[in-house]
Amino acid sequence: MKRMLTIIAAVVLVASCAGVSNLRLNEELTNLYTAQIDARDSDDVILKETVGEAFRSLALRAEDQAQKATTTEDAVSFYRIAATAAWQGESTNVEALGNSGWMKCEEPGFDKARRDCVMLLVIPDLAATDGLTTSLDDVKSRVNAERAKPADQQSPAVLGEIGNASDDIFDKLNSRFGVLSEARAEFSTASLPSALLDRLKKNQDFIFCRMRDANGMLLRAVGNTDARFTRNQATLETIRREHDPNNQINCATT
Repeated sequence: MKRMLTIIAAVVLVASCAGVSNLRLNEELTNLYTAQIDARDSDDVILKETVGEAFRSLALRAEDQAQKATTTEDAVSFYRIAATAAWQGESTNVEALGNSGWMKCEEPGFDKARRDCVMLLVIPDLAATDGLTTSLDDVKSRVNAERAKPADQQSPAVLGEIGNASDDIFDKLNSRFGVLSEARAEFSTASLPSALLDRLKKNQDFIFCRMRDANGMLLRAVGNTDARFTRNQATLETIRREHDPNNQINCATT
């Protein structure tokens, strides 16, 4: 715990320095990740809140540096730090930061910082997936509670609402999956580390499994005669054939 508080104190000290470099802010981001892991492992509510505030502070400062940057490469780097910190700090402007950075990546003649550009493209979708996963957990709790009642006490209206929510989550996850597919296709031939491309695939694996969960909740809520369940099953089968032809994804552990 003392070590994590020391890290955060050092982060605050860095924050007081004007005109910090992207290297220092990136180091700050890395230190906060370490503190975040410790906070989660220890289930320390105060430390979690402190780390969250530090992430949000970092996002604001990195965005400010991005706007002041004199080169496109520096602006892209700062925006990537800002978007990542905003995501981890659960800020509401992750998409805006990602879009601002991506616009820099799209400037005519700019062909550097490919890794940063990949991250700027996908971070907003990763943040959205986190939110959808939380919503899916809520749907699971609701359908489990309703189906635990005696059959004559289960509310068709409530189950219908749960079915609608499940299908909405499925559609949104499917959209996120498509964005990552486009990112992998666009950057697969770029000079990117294979580990980063593998990470994108693993994120898709995770989304695919959550899509299966969402359709499973739809099934539990409204049954297999609902046309949406059949449509979603067909979508999942298409994804499985294209994305996981050898059936290597284990959703029990993904």
